[in-house]
Amino acid sequence: MPAQLYLVSPARIEAPEALAGQLARLCADHPVAAFRLELPQADTDTLRAMAAVLFPAVQAAGTAAIIAGAAELAAATGADGVHLDDPARVAAARRTLGPDTSIGVACGQVRHDAMVAAEAGADYVEFGPFGADNPQAADPGLLTWWQELMELPCVAGGAAGGEAGGAAGGAAGGGTDAAGAAALVAAGADFIAIGGSFWNLDAGAQADMLARTAAACELPFAPGA
Repeated sequence: MPAQLYLVSPARIEAPEALAGQLARLCADHPVAAFRLELPQADTDTLRAMAAVLFPAVQAAGTAAIIAGAAELAAATGADGVHLDDPARVAAARRTLGPDTSIGVACGQVRHDAMVAAEAGADYVEFGPFGADNPQAADPGLLTWWQELMELPCVAGGAAGGEAGGAAGGAAGGGTDAAGAAALVAAGADFIAIGGSFWNLDAGAQADMLARTAAACELPFAPGA
């Protein structure tokens, strides 16, 4: 199965209405499977307000809306999924959200955390350090190990946003272009997380990058290639 695109929000959002319009176009014109709202410095009220503006825009295009934080926040915002930072929180989140809401877990580079998340009932795991200040990519060997062992999907960073460089928001820094995404897909990534400096690009460059990354994600799956 080809890998899919997974957008991760800017860490700070100054103009949510403008971003909603941007997301609506990107999700309508490209195969974006999911969008994650992740604002590390925001309080609950801010997250709920942002979700109220952004989630309808992506959901109207058939893209899943995911929020990073507590299960209760996902339920309150009408999110399609929640992204957790601790595999120990999966069981409680499932009790809160029920079987139809997706639960993902950031596992860094820790194999044990990914196994715990899978056993607890997560719907996907994410490999790689998070954040634009950490350029380290997800370990391709880790992705291949996971695909050979488990059927549960995994997310990895793959593209940072053209010449701006920097790390991809979400799973990891990955590469700086579609070639980086292709390498992670070949290693076993089911989803390529894109964010960070991607949001500094103009609309045309964003569209071009998603198109090129989507093409890279159509590579036949070949673990360890």
